[in-house]
Parts: sequence; C-alpha cells; structure tokens
Amino acid sequence: MEILIYLVFLLVTHLVVIQIFSFSTHENYFWKAFPILLIYSAATAWTLLFLSLHQFFTWHLGLASILLVIFGIRQAKASKAKIRSIGDDPDAVRSAAKSASKNLSNFTVSSIIYIVTFGVIYVWLYNAELAVK
Repeated sequence: MEILIYLVFLLVTHLVVIQIFSFSTHENYFWKAFPILLIYSAATAWTLLFLSLHQFFTWHLGLASILLVIFGIRQAKASKAKIRSIGDDPDAVRSAAKSASKNLSNFTVSSIIYIVTFGVIYVWLYNAELAVK
C-alpha cells in the first residue's frame, strides 16, 4: 500500500513541479517563480515526511531527477524543431535560439534548485523530528 501512495505522491508532485517550471523556465518569469519553487520544494519534503514515506526519500530524489532529465530532453528537442521550422531568416533563428537556450538554462537551474531544496529540507525536517522524539 505504501508503494501505491508513493507512486501517487510522485505523480502529483511531478505534475505540479512541471507547471511551476512552465513559469520559472520562461526567461521573464524566472525570478518571480523562484520563491514559489522553493516553497513547493519544502512543501513536497514536508509532505513526504508527513506521510511517513521515509524509505522512499532516495527513490524520490532519483526518480524525480530522472523524470526532470527526460522532460528536459523533450523540451530541448521541441526547441530545436521550433528553430528549424522558422526558416532562413538569420535574425529570427538567432532570436529563437537565444530564447531556447535561456529557457533550457532556466530549466536546468530550476531542476537543481528543486532537487537540492527538497533533499536539504527533508533531511533537516527528518533530523528535527528525531531530535524531538
């Protein structure tokens, strides 16, 4: 039963983080979405602790990372296809490539922030819970 709860947790947290990334990866909204990403990472860590799914902590770090890498690869392929479809206008191609590069860079930074914040907050909360007991 715990594995089913964890799989639902993974699915829901991944869908929500992808929605947050849709804002944080856009070059104009990265810093505006940054606090939301931090709060969500902390809330995800707290939820995993609250559900007492401690045995899935490292699994979550690994699976969430893999899912984000897969999503990033798909996003990069879509960006390349979009740049190819622009045509021969060098200014438009340059502008689209610059925007795609910035968005992929923001995606990478957002992914790292999400995973690291989740890990640090979870370990901190877990140790704080142990100290209280």
